[in-house]
Amino acid sequence: MDRSPAERSSHYDARSYFKLGQAQFGNMNWVTQHLNLEKQYPANPIIRRSRLLEPITKSFSPGMLLTVIGEAGTGKTQFVRQLVSELDLPHGWVPLRTLSSSLINFVNFLAHQFATIWPSVNFSPVTVPPHGDVGAAAFGHFEALLDQVMIQSTSTGVVVFDNWEIVPHGDPREKILDILLRRLSELISVIVISRTPSPLLRPPRLLASRRIRQVLGNDLHFDIQETKAYLAKACKKDFSDEDVRWAHEFTKGWPALLALLALEFGQQAPHTYIFPDKFELLFEYLEQEYWSNLSHVSKRALALSSLLEPFDKDILQNISQGITELKWEEFLPLTPYLEKDEQGQWGYYSAFAEFLRIQSEAVFDAGELQEIHSRAAKYFLQRPDVERATKHILAIGDKAWAWNVFKDHHTAMVIQGDYEVIARLGKAFSENQLKAEPDLALSLAEASMFAGDLETAEQVLKMLYDLPRIPKALSLRIGLRLAEVYLYQGRNSEVVHVCRLVEKASLRFAREKIEAQVYLAIAYNQLNLREKEEQYWTKVSAVATDKLLPLKPHDRSYLLAPKAIFYHIDRSQFDEADRLLEQAIQAFSLEDPRHRLPWVLFFKGALKRELFQFEQAQSWLQQATKKSSEVNRGVHARAAALLALTLVQLGRGEESARWLEIAKFNAHFDRSSWTQVIITITEAELSSSQTEIKEKLTSAYNLAAAEEITYVKALAAFSAFSLRKKMLPPSFCISLVSEVLQDATTLQIKHRQARCTFYLKTLELEGLNCRISDDELLKALEICRKHKLNFLLTANPWLDSLALGRYCLAKGLATEYWLGLWRSWGVQGCRELACFFDELPSQTKVRVAELWASMGFDQARPLLAKARNSVASVKTKRLLEKSLHQLENLPPKPLAIKLLGGFEVRRGDDEKIQEWGRQRAKDMLKFLVLNKPRPVPADVLMETFWPDIDLEKAQASLWSAVTALRNALEPGLAPRAKSSYLKVEKGVYRLELPQGSSIDIEVFEQLVSKGLSLNREGKEVHALECLKEAERIYKADLLPEDLYEDWVAPFREKFSIMLRDSLKAMLSIGFEMQSWDECVRICNKLIGIDPWDEEAYVYLMKIYMLQGMETEALKVYKRCEQTLKEELNLPPSKQLEDLRQRLEKRRKFSLNLA
Repeated sequence: MDRSPAERSSHYDARSYFKLGQAQFGNMNWVTQHLNLEKQYPANPIIRRSRLLEPITKSFSPGMLLTVIGEAGTGKTQFVRQLVSELDLPHGWVPLRTLSSSLINFVNFLAHQFATIWPSVNFSPVTVPPHGDVGAAAFGHFEALLDQVMIQSTSTGVVVFDNWEIVPHGDPREKILDILLRRLSELISVIVISRTPSPLLRPPRLLASRRIRQVLGNDLHFDIQETKAYLAKACKKDFSDEDVRWAHEFTKGWPALLALLALEFGQQAPHTYIFPDKFELLFEYLEQEYWSNLSHVSKRALALSSLLEPFDKDILQNISQGITELKWEEFLPLTPYLEKDEQGQWGYYSAFAEFLRIQSEAVFDAGELQEIHSRAAKYFLQRPDVERATKHILAIGDKAWAWNVFKDHHTAMVIQGDYEVIARLGKAFSENQLKAEPDLALSLAEASMFAGDLETAEQVLKMLYDLPRIPKALSLRIGLRLAEVYLYQGRNSEVVHVCRLVEKASLRFAREKIEAQVYLAIAYNQLNLREKEEQYWTKVSAVATDKLLPLKPHDRSYLLAPKAIFYHIDRSQFDEADRLLEQAIQAFSLEDPRHRLPWVLFFKGALKRELFQFEQAQSWLQQATKKSSEVNRGVHARAAALLALTLVQLGRGEESARWLEIAKFNAHFDRSSWTQVIITITEAELSSSQTEIKEKLTSAYNLAAAEEITYVKALAAFSAFSLRKKMLPPSFCISLVSEVLQDATTLQIKHRQARCTFYLKTLELEGLNCRISDDELLKALEICRKHKLNFLLTANPWLDSLALGRYCLAKGLATEYWLGLWRSWGVQGCRELACFFDELPSQTKVRVAELWASMGFDQARPLLAKARNSVASVKTKRLLEKSLHQLENLPPKPLAIKLLGGFEVRRGDDEKIQEWGRQRAKDMLKFLVLNKPRPVPADVLMETFWPDIDLEKAQASLWSAVTALRNALEPGLAPRAKSSYLKVEKGVYRLELPQGSSIDIEVFEQLVSKGLSLNREGKEVHALECLKEAERIYKADLLPEDLYEDWVAPFREKFSIMLRDSLKAMLSIGFEMQSWDECVRICNKLIGIDPWDEEAYVYLMKIYMLQGMETEALKVYKRCEQTLKEELNLPPSKQLEDLRQRLEKRRKFSLNLA
């Protein structure tokens, strides 16, 4: 275990944080006994603290004082060992914790260390004459030691004092250090390691000569790059940026806690919380190294604050009277583990807060704890802050008080959505209390249900359901809530039983009857009883759409929204499902007393997945996770799981892994297996192991099949198809898809039936042992045609639709339908058809020729001419000749004009115009496009392009440019023929584009206008779609090749402002959705456009702060500060300055103490 000083100084690992630096004068028994680190990490991870080392080593000079001040567990000692190793200077180490407090022994030990540093100097121990003054002898001897160093030595050395905080104020050893600091010369430098600052460590002489440096506790905490490097070394594997970010945020870069987390990462998957036994190791360390050094008064103050956090001065002063009289100013310096939130209140790191709460049980007796919680509960009830008051009432265990608080505040708590608070209060209620107040008990059950505690909700509701002589209206409500709980648990038969009773007992148009019918329809859907489901949806729809009934919009949506997902999607009626969900989102956004919005947003995301619109699905599911995080944890789990699957299928694995962990953490709130199945499918999608993929998909499929959850069962099969290229056994994929096809056929889920048929036919075309007859394929195609399911073939990313279409056309299967699809694929479809045109039957060739002629695909002319000359049938020859003639006499081709990122004009089928004849012809077209639809007089054109020549020459130049432009747009146009694009009337020029033409700036402007309007209306997801498309179109600034042309500048500025407005709207939406990576990208883009955009810097700082990346946030501030100073000579705004102050509060606090 023993190592040389050089070896010890080169290692910075998990041992460092548990004081292994003391091995030189002690032992490592405590560490090895508790952590067994030597066994787990035989090769220690090496982390060079270059961020701290390089500035110090560059500026370090003889005669300097360096103080390293930081809390326990920050690795102060090991950092200094690294430093002295890199300085490569002789050094002596004075471990004050292991030395005797005797002044004589202290000076003798210093003499021994001086001998290590300066071997040529002869030192002798302190001698005290009989009856002499020990202090005078020791001080005199030490002065003599320093004299010898100055006289006899020529080399430089460093003296390190470790654990200086144990030296009490006024101790004689303080005078020894004071003598040393007063006599610092070019031969001696001093490093002092301490947990607490001291005035002795800032001597005026050294301050004046700038020979003092400090490293504070906040500096010693790892930044995110060091966290990543440490985890990689400690665990011998790389972690994703998302995992590192989570670890950094969880530990706040605190090395002691990070070391424990590394132990967990070495054994568990990332994001696993530290086990309690590992916390015990940290707590034992804190107790030995920190807690034992505090006074009793300080311990009571800290323990009290931990019971009240988050706290401020007012809270502590109101509750601490008679418990601890420590003043606020004296309290704050006691711990460096404090953080201040946006409301100005203080709180501890989570691990340290738990440590203090445990210590409070030893510091306070039971009576004092009761008094503290009682005062706190009363204080928070007066504010009123019922949530925090509840915590203290429950700590007291006063059930009567808890019941009274619930009675007085339950209405406000329900309105505010404080369901978890209500659920916690409910734990203190007795059964008799609940039976005596059934209406309050029902509120508790509803709150428990929304908080995800379905067991408590069911227990309370069943108790109420069995009560005799309960009012009928209340009884019906209880029955409906019990049915809803059963519905969440997947107990559909019990849903039917309860709802049939409620339906029978309710009046004809009563709300309870209609709500029961909704639940019955959903339950029958899950039980695959389609006739009964149809019957009940008919009843529900009749009431919900009856304009004479006094129903609010959210009431109608409450009844109809479930029909979208449980009825219309199953029957392939996607447009109607989308309409109902959109209507529900609008209604619930305005009024949502039953908190159904999270469900509807989730359904919307699931619908978009069915349509293969994964980007839109991602946005809706992100909104669902946000809205459900507090009011419905079951929806939160499902939405997070489906979002993780969507992201991995979009190729965004890191984001997917983060949401997967959120889904796992909340999976227990979903009492069905729905969430667990999606989690398992996502794990398969993220895996690269063939064995693991098969195991995960088999597990997911079997679990979904056992509970008859057809939707997620199909997802498992579809994932098997999409992952078939990862060397999955063909029989496995065929088996899963075939079973889902059989289910879909039985249940008459048409779109799923067609999709499975296409997948199996694709597998057959790929040469696998799978047989789908032409009749089965025709049936699937007929389903697509009849139900308008073209997206199954045109939008499916895992299906080679062109290969399937090629097979069908060659066989003459559904020719008209496929030609319609190829028309929708545009030029790409025409080109694909051209690849196998010669293989097609004659009649199909005729139909393809007609398609090409109608689409103006003139590249097909050689193929049609060849086909016309090779066919024998006169009729076929005549029809091909007709199509060929149409292609040879086409109307003007549409133009696609691009000005953003560079000028480009394409004519017709992607034909780029290269020859312009004259530069001014090209410029003239740009000018006409920018001023469209306004006509431009000839004198404006001449003034713009030929301002410095006389009128006759300018007119001649204009006519030459017009001729060149006509020829460029229409090669071969006769001199006096009218142009199809450029119109001239009475000396005024106007651009007239044929149908199908496009101009990118017009499309960009329309998308931005629509996106901003939708955002103002609160339709964030739709707004985001428009704005993202607008950003995609804006590849770069307008006409960058004409950077210095005055006539371009106003238009360039106009579109640049529109881009900034759209990006800021996207940033605002992304910030609300917590899409941090996307927000960072947008912020950097905004800053690139406008380096003085302080709003973008503010957003970027906030994003980094929310992710625990404090160093990155400070870099953003410094970047902004430097830019504003250099370019505008202005300071940052108050908002930026406030953010910076929040980031540096701990560092500034430590500096003030020092």
